[in-house]
This record gives sequence, C-alpha cells and structure tokens, in this order.
Amino acid sequence: MAFPPFQSRITYLIKPKVMVTRNENVHSEKIRAGSRTYFIDLRQMSNGDYYLIITEKRRRRGGQEGGSMENDYSKTKVFLYPEVVRAFKKSLTSTIDRMESLMPHFNFDQRQEEEE
Repeated sequence: MAFPPFQSRITYLIKPKVMVTRNENVHSEKIRAGSRTYFIDLRQMSNGDYYLIITEKRRRRGGQEGGSMENDYSKTKVFLYPEVVRAFKKSLTSTIDRMESLMPHFNFDQRQEEEE
C-alpha cells in the first residue's frame, strides 16, 4: 500500500473521533455538609472510558494574609478508574452498612434531609 506524502500519511492512519476535553463533566453530584462540600464527578478520558473524581472541599478560617479572616478552602480528590469502581462500591457499601448497624440510634435519613 502506497502512502501519500508524510503529513497526509499521519491523517490517513489516524481515525477521526470525537474528542472530549479532559475537564468536561459528563455527570456531577454535589453534597453540602456544613463547612464541607463533596462533589462526585463523572468524566470521560480521551480513549472514551469514564472515571470518577470524588472531591472534598473544606472551608477553613483565614488569617494567613495580614490577619485577614477571609475563608480559605482546601480540596482533596480521589480518582477512581474503571478497573476499581466495582471493588470500591462493594467496600463502601459494606462499610456504610456496618456503620449503620453500629449506630442504630442515629437517623441517617433525617440528617440527609436537613442538609438538602
């Protein structure tokens, strides 16, 4: 098979595909909990697979810049790729079930409704 000149050969060998920017959220959930906010984002990789990002954003009191009391935020992120999602879900569900069994006096549903 004869290839066209070099620049054309590259375009000829690479199949066109729809590209999604790496920061584009496919789906997002937001959970407020006092001074903390949790984000669960579903994003698409350039190869077409999806991954999850769980972010905790915490509000801290300032005081670092000239004694200012402005709010300061810190973020912690956990990336979950397709190969670990099922194991993470299983472990998380199991741990939450155990927590609920150890705290029968706590009304988890009521607390969630108050936050919404």
